[in-house]
Amino acid sequence: GFHQRAYSAKSESVAVKGILISIIFFALFDFLTTTTGLYARASIPNLSQPVLSFPLFAEIALSPGIKGFFYAALFATIMSTLNSFLFLSGTTIGRDFIFRLFPHSEERRLKRYTVIGLIISGIISVILAYLIPSVIELWYLIGSVCIPGMILAVTSAYYSKIKIPSGFMIAEMITAVGTSITWYLIKEKFNTVPVINTLEPMIIGLLFAIAVHLMGLCYKPRIRLL
Repeated sequence: GFHQRAYSAKSESVAVKGILISIIFFALFDFLTTTTGLYARASIPNLSQPVLSFPLFAEIALSPGIKGFFYAALFATIMSTLNSFLFLSGTTIGRDFIFRLFPHSEERRLKRYTVIGLIISGIISVILAYLIPSVIELWYLIGSVCIPGMILAVTSAYYSKIKIPSGFMIAEMITAVGTSITWYLIKEKFNTVPVINTLEPMIIGLLFAIAVHLMGLCYKPRIRLL
């Protein structure tokens, strides 16, 4: 999302200004949400579902009129985030995956591919929301699974010295994501094993990603020699 938004800027200077302004507002919004969360924790200490702390705290602290504005803003935030991520995912699937599978396709087909990407994103979102109703658990799973497969790929895009052949990069992504998912599913079986039971899926995925990346770096000099 960050790279797509920065790349769509009119110029580099516009992108830089946008990033700096976004950081300021990001810090401000985080301060507001964290502070409100602390107030909610102090006002409702025995809350069984912390994810509902904002609306429950609003029921206590706000008057009926202001409460209406609060709920409108709450739903607006949810809907805007939903639209943003849905279109971002649909564009990514349509442009970066489907379109590249058919490199000789006409540019006008891109709109159709984007619509297909939106449908695929929506179906995956509904399935994930149904299987994992907790938003905290869902973000934990997505981060644990996706970050190991992306972090070295994105970093190496900035620094040519650590770039590896595309075949190794694809293998790295598949291996990192696959091992993270596998460890997420079987982690509970090692609850009684010291040290191992504390390893997070992200760590396991990163270890495999680093291993494959190092293999790719070792293979790169051979390609140059050939």
